[in-house]
Amino acid sequence: MINLDLEKQIAIQIEKTIKEYLDGEQLRKHIQEQVDAAIGSVIERIAGKIYVDIVNENQIADHIESIVKLEASQTIQGISLEKVRNEIAKVSVKDLISKQVNKEITVKIEKCDFPDASIPVTSLKWEKGCLNGSYISDGLISNFSSTGIDDKATNVQLTILDNHVVVENDFTAYNLTAAETINTKDLSLTGTLEFGTEIIDHGALTQFVQTHFEIKIEEALEAYKPLFKDGATVINENRILPNVVESNLKKLGNLQELTVLGDANLSGTVYINANGKVGINTDSPRGSLSVYDQDAEVSFVRSGRRTMFIGSTTPTGIEFGTNSKAQMTFHENLIDINSAINLMGLKFSVSSTIPEHSGTLNELVFVSTANAGQPLLYICKGGNRWSSLFKMQ
Repeated sequence: MINLDLEKQIAIQIEKTIKEYLDGEQLRKHIQEQVDAAIGSVIERIAGKIYVDIVNENQIADHIESIVKLEASQTIQGISLEKVRNEIAKVSVKDLISKQVNKEITVKIEKCDFPDASIPVTSLKWEKGCLNGSYISDGLISNFSSTGIDDKATNVQLTILDNHVVVENDFTAYNLTAAETINTKDLSLTGTLEFGTEIIDHGALTQFVQTHFEIKIEEALEAYKPLFKDGATVINENRILPNVVESNLKKLGNLQELTVLGDANLSGTVYINANGKVGINTDSPRGSLSVYDQDAEVSFVRSGRRTMFIGSTTPTGIEFGTNSKAQMTFHENLIDINSAINLMGLKFSVSSTIPEHSGTLNELVFVSTANAGQPLLYICKGGNRWSSLFKMQ
């Protein structure tokens, strides 16, 4: 145990401080001022003592001198003592003690050899110090942490051998690089698998990959099974298989060829039945071609050997004309002709007045308003020259 003898050192320090103050010029000057101020009271006390003792003293001068010395000494001592007390009060004894204790501890530690096991480890404070790793050779370090290691395990998780490192449980790393070989029982990938070198396959990988891809392909093609028939695609980039007998196409491009074996319905307007008859706006054509427009109809019908009937198969009139104007109308029992007729180069027309217009040679005009005795038929002699041929009776 270290004996620092603090009490003695503190007393010496305080004594030194007091002595330095007592030997100082400032104290002497202050005491001189106080003594000068107290001379009056000293003289009064001296005079009183002289008066009391003078009767019994024969040597008055000597007695007065001794009285003066005593009073002066007591006065100076009292003033000095009071001043020293005041100055000591200003001194921090706590700081002096702390300073002296630290100094003595430092000196004693530097010069003292500690016995073995004399200081428990818990009493040491390693602040900004350095502990040599060779001092530690055994024992367990709990809650170990350093700049690059944070050990929070409660059991052994990592075992390091000369030629092997064992991780007892899961191992997590941001990146993992192996210089040579990685052996694993199971491998699970959640990202990208990249091969940058040759793959040596012993058969298992090929079988696994093949099986896996077959399963995945089957799953991917499940929704497209209707597009396959007997292992072949029903449709490819430019053709549909011939064995496709039914479809529901909504739109087609330009067709170069179309073969229909049964009835055909084009947009609900054109109907072609299996017997070769075509109906427009009707699914029951009466002839080879029947065209309907609301309540009117015209058909092309074979009426005999090498003979085709063109007309209506219903009570419908038929008009022939140009520029949206009817020139000839066929009714059930009547044919109306509304314009002139050229018949083998001979023009026939009807007029309500005698013709005076410029006609063609030998053109015939019938006057529809001719009365009895008036010409009914005129013939053109060229230009506007007309001659009557027949008169009404």
